Amino acid sequence: MQDKVLQSLKAAMKGKKLIRMCDTLEQGLEQIVLPIPQEIWYKYPSLDEDIIKPHVDSYRPFSNRARDRKYTYDAVIWKILADDYLKDSKNELLFFCFRKSTNLEEACEQYGFKELMPDYKLYKEIQEKNLLHKFGVVEGCGAIPSLRENIQGMKYDQIAKKLGNKFVVQYSVNLQGYSSSGGRDTYVVENKEDFEEVKKKNYPVPARITRYISGIDLSVNAVSTVKGTIALDSFTQIIGAKEITDHASMYCGVDFSMDIPPEVKKEMKRITKAVGNELYKKQYRGIFGIDFLLENKTNNVYVLEINPRFTRATNMISFLLKKKKLLPHIALHFCEYFDCFPEGFTIEEYEEETKNSLDGGLIYVRSRENDVVQAIEGPGPGIYELEEDGTPHFLKEGYAVDQLTDKNQMLITHAHPHSRNIPPYERAFLLHTLEPCLAKEHHIREKFTKAIDALYDRFKFVPKDTYNSDVPYQADIQ
Repeated sequence: MQDKVLQSLKAAMKGKKLIRMCDTLEQGLEQIVLPIPQEIWYKYPSLDEDIIKPHVDSYRPFSNRARDRKYTYDAVIWKILADDYLKDSKNELLFFCFRKSTNLEEACEQYGFKELMPDYKLYKEIQEKNLLHKFGVVEGCGAIPSLRENIQGMKYDQIAKKLGNKFVVQYSVNLQGYSSSGGRDTYVVENKEDFEEVKKKNYPVPARITRYISGIDLSVNAVSTVKGTIALDSFTQIIGAKEITDHASMYCGVDFSMDIPPEVKKEMKRITKAVGNELYKKQYRGIFGIDFLLENKTNNVYVLEINPRFTRATNMISFLLKKKKLLPHIALHFCEYFDCFPEGFTIEEYEEETKNSLDGGLIYVRSRENDVVQAIEGPGPGIYELEEDGTPHFLKEGYAVDQLTDKNQMLITHAHPHSRNIPPYERAFLLHTLEPCLAKEHHIREKFTKAIDALYDRFKFVPKDTYNSDVPYQADIQ
């Protein structure tokens, strides 16, 4: 099946060039934009989606987003790329990104890029947690008892009477300038004092208020296609790990190796396919993710949110499938957009081929500082190996988990670049491993907490105003 899919994609890509804003490698696709070379991850102030042009020194054509909002990085990047590099292209230009925005849609329209992602208005609507029912999350299909209210006019007792003394207040992505990415705008309320603190945030939009459910966070990556919804194996999310953050709802990574009961996997797959089919009816096509909550007492499965995009786990899944010589599901995303599924392709065969193929884990290490700071020293990206005392030492350059050859090795990526503002709880670096990173009680294993502490200690921070974000940046490529 893999050869047929890649051959079909190559034929469909003839005369076209794929412009990327992600760092996943796909086998068999012709690209003009490569993953960011690892030797400049640490030097170049990347936003995870910056463009590195082949054989051309990189540059930062935008101001520091964490400090200076004069320009949005996506609009400026695309205008510079189009003006300086792409305007004379003889190929049909195709656009594909990790996340979308209004500016990127406008740039695509202005420069004639064909998008391989859904309409941005639909994208925002799907991420609105109060609208999950419109996309198949209904009673019997993952719905959690909830309210949709502006909490400013409410009292704690009003909500507690309906949902219980402990409940969750959530705000949605990209509404009124707020972003709940990584769980930043999710609050667990246990008493009146907690509720008053959340009200002080003064969000001018309605919140999704749900019953608090004690359980385990799970997730699924899937692809919505004309053939139906393709669901990969479910995996465990690491949320609010005390070894990483004091924020109870903050995203801290994933573990692909934790055991999930077969009946739970089956139910998550059923819900994923039902939601994916509803998404397709509304013209959403391609990769998406669903975050679930498995209730401890009942083993009931609930939907927390739908992510109409590539998730943080998507890249690692692609590399893990590649390591097993299996077809990454990103290829099926492109088959959908190019209308080129080969004859004989079946969802059942693909899901059976990729079954039980994911292992290891990813830890999202966050800033432990209490203020916005800038790093002038820190751990570089690449492959590390643990010494006998558990201290990680740099072994060699690398950028993907499939390059690890030993379970005693770990991959560091997205190491926060120098001279960029790091707000509290922002990413410091990512740690990838081929081993389980969670213990049975869902704590991060001591082996990895020691390695994380040692790597974090290599950061040297300076005050946030040390670097002038208005000065253009030129990457120092050796």
